[in-house]
Amino acid sequence: MEAAKELNYIPNTYAKSFRTGKKNIIGFIVPDISNRFFATIIEAVESTLSQHNYRLIIANTKELESRELAHLSYFSSGVVDGLLIASTLDRYENIVGFLSPNLPVLFIDRKFDNMPACSATIANAEPIYQATKELIQAGHTRVGYIAGIPHLSTTKERLQGYLDALHDADIAMQESWIVYGHSAETAIERCVNQLIHEKCTAIIVSNGAMSLHVANYLYRIGETLPTVYFDDDYKLDMAPRFATISQPSFELGRISAEQILRLIKDPAQDINHIILSGIYKRNDISRIHSSGA
Repeated sequence: MEAAKELNYIPNTYAKSFRTGKKNIIGFIVPDISNRFFATIIEAVESTLSQHNYRLIIANTKELESRELAHLSYFSSGVVDGLLIASTLDRYENIVGFLSPNLPVLFIDRKFDNMPACSATIANAEPIYQATKELIQAGHTRVGYIAGIPHLSTTKERLQGYLDALHDADIAMQESWIVYGHSAETAIERCVNQLIHEKCTAIIVSNGAMSLHVANYLYRIGETLPTVYFDDDYKLDMAPRFATISQPSFELGRISAEQILRLIKDPAQDINHIILSGIYKRNDISRIHSSGA
């Protein structure tokens, strides 16, 4: 030990893993590391794992299927003890062939119907429903909706909350009130312009990255449409808004890290779906009731 200290000896982690069978490394496949929602989750995961002497490797897919499958193949080759996935694919069947059957896996934020794997997600259908309902009660019968990538579970769930609120208010939904965007600012400009053209008097934006672009664009064009934003740690305090929906992103990351460690310790445990809730916050609506809806 004295010689090791004198020579600044560093143990070879890979050699140690041959004896223990563990790498003490977790992989995390993320669709967009520049998105602050996922950046916050990464921070929470890394902080939690480090307390248990695990390290985190992050792979960014940029919402591209080919990159995700390449990362899945790499992580399934034995370089990690467990894997977190925020998938951009449309079906679980497209993923399962790339996963090692012995690799503990947890799907985070996004999941698939009837998949035989654990997940940790945030439920936002109810906050969207409440926001839509209160916009309608404020006189907005033409509520526009900016949705995310169509096939994602988060997109489908949130959109259903909007549709349910329209249905319960006996408002016939128009397909032109729903536009699909992504994180690119140019796509957001197209979405907002279409909803303005459709004479929508209020807008719901269904994720944080798009919310930031919508707020910036509405400011640039001098438009003050009542808008519901996902704040996701973005600074939207100065944006005119009807309501905000916050997601417990740090809590999601912490719980996900704890769950993947449990799966590593006991891979045979029952499939578990952890669901957190988005937090709806209505703002002062006394001056934003619709006059022409």
